Amino acid sequence: MVKSRKFRLLLMVALCFMLVLALAACSGGGGGGKDAAPPANNGGGEAAAPSGGGDEPADFGIAGANIAFVIPSDDKNAINDRGWIEGTWTGVKGFAEANGKTCTWYIPLDNSAQGYYDAMVTAISSGTEIIVSLGSQGLEGTVMAANDFPDTYFIPVENNGIEPDVTPNMYAILHQSDEAGFLAGIAAVKGGFKNIGLFTGMDIPPINIWVMGYLQGINYQAGMDGITDIQVRQHYANALAATPEAQALAASWYEDGCDLIIPMAAGANVSLFAAADAAQKSCFGADVDQGPQSEMILTCAIKKLWETVPKAVSTVYDGTFKGGTYKWETVDDDAVGLATGTWRMDKFGYTVAEYEADFEAFRNNVNNQRSSILTEPQVRKDQNADLFDQLWDALPAKNVTFNNIK
Repeated sequence: MVKSRKFRLLLMVALCFMLVLALAACSGGGGGGKDAAPPANNGGGEAAAPSGGGDEPADFGIAGANIAFVIPSDDKNAINDRGWIEGTWTGVKGFAEANGKTCTWYIPLDNSAQGYYDAMVTAISSGTEIIVSLGSQGLEGTVMAANDFPDTYFIPVENNGIEPDVTPNMYAILHQSDEAGFLAGIAAVKGGFKNIGLFTGMDIPPINIWVMGYLQGINYQAGMDGITDIQVRQHYANALAATPEAQALAASWYEDGCDLIIPMAAGANVSLFAAADAAQKSCFGADVDQGPQSEMILTCAIKKLWETVPKAVSTVYDGTFKGGTYKWETVDDDAVGLATGTWRMDKFGYTVAEYEADFEAFRNNVNNQRSSILTEPQVRKDQNADLFDQLWDALPAKNVTFNNIK
């Protein structure tokens, strides 16, 4: 349980000092981690889309920075995860540099409400104006901090499920990533893949929404094309950081016949890429264009956090901040879809032009494909039962063989 506000505030001076020391230790004394850092800003107030990273450490530990970036604590090097966290940081940092602002990042000591709250109070105590928090794990702590500090602006990103809790000083951004997942499923079927794995990180809303889209996109396109011999397997790797166990899981799937693995495992995606390289088998990437990381990555299902989050931050400074609301970013906003910068689907007979036509058809809801997507709240009737079993039971037509590996 989160402690009382009075008690928390009495502890803040000590906690600030302790947290900064802990974060410095985690980050290697002021760097952003040992992996590659985000690519450079391309000017004009927007950051270039991340595509594999550069070689400079991410900024860390700027006292009194205008913008504080609070990320989940699952992976201490996640600021350089070459995925959604790094992509968001790239955009925020690019905005700050282009507009004369400063930004820094914090990792809570853990993903509890208290951990997130303490990290945010540390930032606010040093003079931060805007808190950008990432991940559904930080929902409770973010809402508590927003209530306790009404003069600070809060922009929670991918806090799926936060809608009822939005406060007047909070503008929540959620991406309709099941739409990108659905398009990835269409691409997988049109590329001719018959044995597909869904490499899933953890049972949390921001990941599940992707996988809901992947599975339904594969099932939809198989039905449209009259294909009856596609097999799909899904399993939680229970990892959001690269591990030997996650790589071994992906390798075992390739050995067992998978000809394509589609990931949604945050930093653990690199474990899949290593397995794909070793097996010389195909995979997709996720969140950002991860194509430069491996020749085996054919395309990536993305959400353009490096564009949407800086736009939200900019509203604080231009006076158009829409406090008390949340925004679903969709294909209508061109905020989700497939990356085409390192497109390698051509060799499997699916071109960029064909994808762009499919994108427009999906956006316009041709054949009711977009409106028919089932969401987690629609299908999860039993909180103790497996989500994807419930999704499978709810699908009106089952066009593929689905194996939900427990």
